[in-house]
Formats: sequence, structure tokens, C-alpha cells
Amino acid sequence: MNTGYKLIGKCLEKDYCDSLFQKINDTYLEYQKDTITIAGGVSGHLNCVLGEESLLIKKYLSETTCLQEIANFFKINLEDYYLSIGCNVNLPGSKLQHIHIDGDFNEESFILNIPLIDTTKLNGAIKIIPDSHLEQRTYLQYLLSGISRFTQQIESKQGHGLIRSSNVWHRGTPNQSSQLRPMLNIVLYRLDSSYSKDAMEDDSKHMKGKIRFRDNWYLASSFSRRLQEYIYVYFPALHSFTRIIKSLLGSRDIL
Repeated sequence: MNTGYKLIGKCLEKDYCDSLFQKINDTYLEYQKDTITIAGGVSGHLNCVLGEESLLIKKYLSETTCLQEIANFFKINLEDYYLSIGCNVNLPGSKLQHIHIDGDFNEESFILNIPLIDTTKLNGAIKIIPDSHLEQRTYLQYLLSGISRFTQQIESKQGHGLIRSSNVWHRGTPNQSSQLRPMLNIVLYRLDSSYSKDAMEDDSKHMKGKIRFRDNWYLASSFSRRLQEYIYVYFPALHSFTRIIKSLLGSRDIL
């Protein structure tokens, strides 16, 4: 049965993973000297733009069967999808993410996560709820369903892939190690979806130049979204309460 996720074999070689990790780490050290605020810094989960490295990653993936494994597992045709490459960086001392799905349930996408170092419970391995992609739920329905008891924490090896549906409920976990933990986030969006159009527009800007960091969903330019991040980090019970209220009002807001 398709549980919504699967660990697969090697997608990137160790030498490249080590090299890219070092470049991201060096970029983060430079970022720390800057005074610019980036959303995600409070919670410790940053989005990273890989610039010209994205084209190299696409080339390396084309030389493996990893993308075809996604197609086989989820029974999709790769020609119907747009491939976008990003990266999430889990910082030392990060906080537990709220449980969520990635995007609109009705516009399912498929994700290949590749860690640049071994991902363990210590440095923030992802938690996933098997089969949770099979039914659309509000946050309140998620709580009442009791499916959280089936949660699994998935450790993965450097360069090896984890494929998953965007509709699987999951969360990032705290990085209790002393080094950052980057994870490539490679997404297949349906060509006819709004997400695909947004990704194409983003990639036209972000697949050029150097590695850099950018806002995650909290948006540093929005006071209300910055406030939401602080509430999520320092008052998680209040954050959960607001999600319950949204559910009662008929919202399927994933945040």
C-alpha cells in the first residue's frame, strides 16, 4: 500500500553533498554577520536558494533513477510535472515545527528530500504520519482523528532520498546538534497547477547567482506573519488554539 512516503537509494554522491554542505555553511556564516531579518530565523528553519547549484543538481538527478522512482511509486507521468529545486536548513537549537501538509490538498505535489549530511533524531529528522495523505482534514479533524499516534521519525543517509506526497502530515524536529542540517527539497508540481506557475517565476530569479537565504512561509515583510512566528515559537498552545478556531470557521489553513 502507498503510505505517502518511501525511503529510496542514493541520489547524490558523497563528494558533492560534502561540497554543497560546506558552501551552504559558509553562506550561513556570512548571513550571521548581516542585519537583514529573514523569516524562519526565530524558529530555526530557513529557506535556502541554491542559485546556479540548482542546475547542477538537476543534471546529477537526471543521471539517476530517483525521479523515476517517484513516478513509479505515486503512479504519475513526469512529463506532466515541473521540477523545482530548493533547500531547507535546520539550524542548531531550532524549534519543533507545527504539524502540517505542504500546500493545497487538491493540488498534490510530490517531493524528494535529500539530506546533505546524515539526518538523525539528534539533528532534526522529519516526523511523518503514514497514510495521512489519503483524507483531507482540517487541523481540528486531524486532532480528533488520533492519527498522530502513528507518527514515525524518519532518519536518512547522506545523499539518499526520501520521497513523499505533499499531502502527508509531517513536521520538522529540533536540531540538537552543533551544526546546521541542510535538506534539499525537490518538488514536482503539476504543470496545470498554480503552484507550478509560481515555482517557474521563482526559479527564473533564484536559479541564478550564488547561494543565499530567503523568507519561509512567515514572511519578514509582513508584521502579522512575523508575529505568527513568534507566537508559534513562544506560545505554541496559543498557535494551536488559533488553528482550531480556523477549523471551526471552515478554514483548512495549513499554518
